[in-house]
Amino acid sequence: MRVGAPSRRSCFAWARSPLPRAHRGDASGSPVASTGTRACATAAGAVTQKPPPQPSPALTAAEFAQIAPMVLLRQALQQHAVAGSGVGVRGNAHLISRTVFDRHCAESHIEDSDEALRLLAEAGTVVPISGGKEVHLRPLQLVHMYEDLVVAAAGPSSDFFIEEATRRLEAAEADAAAMRRELQPAVVRAAKWRRRVWGAALCFTGAQLAVISRLTFFDLDWDIMEPVSYFLGTGTSLLFFGYFLRHGRSHSYRDYDRTRLPAKLREYAPRDFDWDKYEAICNRVEAERRMLARIKEWMKQH
Repeated sequence: MRVGAPSRRSCFAWARSPLPRAHRGDASGSPVASTGTRACATAAGAVTQKPPPQPSPALTAAEFAQIAPMVLLRQALQQHAVAGSGVGVRGNAHLISRTVFDRHCAESHIEDSDEALRLLAEAGTVVPISGGKEVHLRPLQLVHMYEDLVVAAAGPSSDFFIEEATRRLEAAEADAAAMRRELQPAVVRAAKWRRRVWGAALCFTGAQLAVISRLTFFDLDWDIMEPVSYFLGTGTSLLFFGYFLRHGRSHSYRDYDRTRLPAKLREYAPRDFDWDKYEAICNRVEAERRMLARIKEWMKQH
């Protein structure tokens, strides 16, 4: 039986369709994926593929206006530290005064320099010193300097400077005490002289009061003693005015002791006593006391 042309075309169309090829396989024996299978694989790959990264949002104009002055200030301080312009505070080019820092803030269009200093200090860019009066531009260098000082001071004792200042003060006080012992007899004589002088002044004032009272109420009349009392008071005032004109200061008991006692002490002192040496030792004691106080104050602050 012969197959007609329509039948042959139907057989050829059936042979070329995807479904028979999926079940037939290729010449090597492996099955051939159909068009639907390839479409599913492509869709699965599209699902598992990561989306491209989104670009970060740009700064707004307001945010840039807030950040730009601080960036300019930081660059100005870095240029100052690198260039080492000027001698700086206490000969350190990396240590600037608050006036210089405020000038850099003004050039960077920053009005609140205190807030700018606080922000830079929190960021570790600068180090405020002495309550913000000075600004160190190299924090790492300052830390190294502090570590070197701590290592140098932590030798035989952690309080090396205080112990050394105390030792020097004790030595100066010992020298002063030795010279005071040599001067002690003269001090005793001068003190006795002072008591005699003020005792005599007290006796004279009491005797004057007793005599005037006697003459006023017993021997003479008040009409006679009133002019006498007036002239005595006026004469005493004239004596005080004369003292003021001569010495340039008002008369007082304390001032009399301060001026007359040193003269009497020199008069009663031994002839070979070295007053210049004694004065130098006393000045040395005062200087060592001030130095010890300054070291203790510095240790409390740092």
